[in-house]
Amino acid sequence: MMDNYNDEIPKYRKKKSSVSSASKKSKHKHIYKDCLLIMENGPHKAQYCTICGKIGNIEFFETEKVNGGYRMLTDTEIYNKYKDIIRFEIESIFQKYVVIPVIYTEENSSL
Repeated sequence: MMDNYNDEIPKYRKKKSSVSSASKKSKHKHIYKDCLLIMENGPHKAQYCTICGKIGNIEFFETEKVNGGYRMLTDTEIYNKYKDIIRFEIESIFQKYVVIPVIYTEENSSL
């Protein structure tokens, strides 16, 4: 009975991917800092990697507690609340990286 099992040809053989996933991995540990992403529809608080510029933890809207409920902050209130952090203008909210000015990189922070 076991001989018949070994003689069967499998119907599906998994193919190996020709694209290596190693090139997708980062060669550093991301160090994130707060930033403000500015688009046509307004500002969004987020974080960016100080080494490569990768965007992470985007907050699509800001709220505050009022009288047992919540209200959304206006664009002006968001700009005033985060006036001390770096701002990046982006084309799309789905953008994965921002361009970091040379003065803000970690390597040059000791200057």
